[in-house]
Amino acid sequence: MKRIYQYLLRNAAQVGSQYTLTLSYTTGHVPNATLASWNAQIGGNYTSLQIQGSNVILSGGSNVTISTASLNDIYLLEVNDDGSVIDIHNNAFKDSGVYNVYMTGVTSIKHSVFKNCPLTNIYLPACTDLGGTVGDNNVFEGIAGQTINATFNQVLQDAQGTLVPDGDIVTLNSNNFCSITYV
Repeated sequence: MKRIYQYLLRNAAQVGSQYTLTLSYTTGHVPNATLASWNAQIGGNYTSLQIQGSNVILSGGSNVTISTASLNDIYLLEVNDDGSVIDIHNNAFKDSGVYNVYMTGVTSIKHSVFKNCPLTNIYLPACTDLGGTVGDNNVFEGIAGQTINATFNQVLQDAQGTLVPDGDIVTLNSNNFCSITYV
């Protein structure tokens, strides 16, 4: 038995993903859903679900594509993912209450994903495709007058050539008070 336990500990990284997606909600408004229903709703493959206070913690997923309009909940305040999500489809967070977004593994974001969200912090260091084109794809449509700290991949800094950023970043910066960092 001891040998089996030691084998499992040694090979734990090969058993499944250690990535975690945490969704933080307004107190008293955490959706009551099963792991299977969360996976169906967002297009995930997570293996574990925990509810801790106002947080929904989905663990064990990898290469997740968040489905169209799947998390547009006004009570959703923060999204924190350490690598399980790689793609976010159209309108995924549209009209939600999301103001903090920290997603380290997302490489592609489709149009209107954060439309009308009260963003204050957005961290997308791996994203090299913001909206599908180098123009304005309404990723940040309806967001105006906010003070926003944003971190994007350096590829998006010169997406249009001659040091012109991706059009979605140009729009975000034009309509808000932004501090933008490229990594």
